[in-house]
Amino acid sequence: MTTTDPPAVSSPVTLTEAWRMKTMHGSDAVYTAGGTILQLQREKGEDIPFHIVSLSAIPNLDKVDYLVRNGERELSIGAMTKLQECASHPLIQAKWPVLSEAASRIASPAVRNQAVIGGNVGYGIGDLVPALLVLGAKVVWFHGGKEMVEPLRSFIRSPKPKNMILVSFRLPDEERICFYRKVGRREGFIPSVVTVAGGIEIDSDQNVKKVRIAVGGGGYQPRRLERTELFLRDHAIRRDRWEDVAKIIEEEYHPAPTPFASEEYCRQVVVNIVAFEMERLRNELWTGGI
Repeated sequence: MTTTDPPAVSSPVTLTEAWRMKTMHGSDAVYTAGGTILQLQREKGEDIPFHIVSLSAIPNLDKVDYLVRNGERELSIGAMTKLQECASHPLIQAKWPVLSEAASRIASPAVRNQAVIGGNVGYGIGDLVPALLVLGAKVVWFHGGKEMVEPLRSFIRSPKPKNMILVSFRLPDEERICFYRKVGRREGFIPSVVTVAGGIEIDSDQNVKKVRIAVGGGGYQPRRLERTELFLRDHAIRRDRWEDVAKIIEEEYHPAPTPFASEEYCRQVVVNIVAFEMERLRNELWTGGI
């Protein structure tokens, strides 16, 4: 359809109904949540699908609450939860502040009051994804009458059925000190040049017990730096090792150059952020500052 034609809008009240509508219309239909990506496409003069399947009438897709499974607690965040809610929800601020910080730094207040967490993740290169990867998030998605649960790190790597629906995100209730940094030009929906998130646990000897580092930004699909994590694990964070860490990051991280930043610049930014933040977190953990 052209940008001047009004789309047909459906408002199903169940996941099954929404999935059937999308399946019936195929490529002529699109799911919408906050609608910010469709708005951006319209403003750019791009064609949008003829049929819009709104998910806003389906109950509980915007619910934030604890779940208890097999004796372990997880935070469940519905895919229709507004970014502003992710930024300001007391539970998220208290237990998962890195997600609150990441959400608060996306676009403008007007956009955060409209856009939802599922849309940011579904976009593929959203700035929330590195924070969610560091938090060990799982994704709940629906297709063909079934709900599937899988780690976010595998979800973003593997192809999914075209008509699947993001339902919620689950965060383990674990002790981990994290950071989130975003660098570069930012206007509207344009992703940052570099986004880095990380988190560590250290033992009584200052050795790293657990570590996660994730990068994104620009057109780069966010992912964990698993080789870098492996190198840091079971060792103390020391300045004399950062030259080796830098080499591993440079080998593992291959951003696409943009008009605003070269590949080498992005790599150096990631190296500097990881070195600075890991040292800072180690010092604060060891001295009791956190």
